[in-house]
Amino acid sequence: MTKSTEKGFALPTVIFFLVIVASIVGTMSKLASNQAGATSLSIQSVRAYYAAKSGVEWAAHQIENSGSCSNSSLTLTSGLTGFTVAVSCDATNTYVEGGATVTIYEISSTATSGIFSTSPDYVYRRISAVMSTQS
Repeated sequence: MTKSTEKGFALPTVIFFLVIVASIVGTMSKLASNQAGATSLSIQSVRAYYAAKSGVEWAAHQIENSGSCSNSSLTLTSGLTGFTVAVSCDATNTYVEGGATVTIYEISSTATSGIFSTSPDYVYRRISAVMSTQS
């Protein structure tokens, strides 16, 4: 019988490939987690935009129906629950043109969700618009 002097080379190779595969899986898992968080914030951002837009549309509706508007806070329902919308509306200029009185309104709507200092999904959007009416 002869004694074999060959040493095993397979074990270090297998361990090396296991470490490489584990690091790749870990990296992919972290990237997927980051992407999910970014998608969630993107959805909140779009929701905040539409919440602020609804505040501008509400003020425009008030101007059309009553001829005036005031600063207000809105409570939204349906898909925009959880947002606080503050609407400011000011009649900035009134003048007569061609026998008709024209009033210019500046509308600003701010939508927020969450608390800035403590909430990781805090979102804030502000939309401004100018509207004129003629009477």
